[in-house]
Amino acid sequence: MLNEAKKGKPQLQKLAHIMQVCDKALVEDEVFNQIAKEYAGAQSLWFRDFAYAWVRFQELGCFDLRMML
Repeated sequence: MLNEAKKGKPQLQKLAHIMQVCDKALVEDEVFNQIAKEYAGAQSLWFRDFAYAWVRFQELGCFDLRMML
């Protein structure tokens, strides 16, 4: 069931669980699900890829990333 909030992005709600559409893709989409399982099984892989992306954003001029966290 898709709930439209007054503000913000659409959310999917089933019983007490609420998911964003992008979160649902991690479960239902075959490609995203495989990636999520790889990261869930190897925290070091997640940290490696996150660090690479963080540095890349800074190299591209995104210097206010800490303010967004």
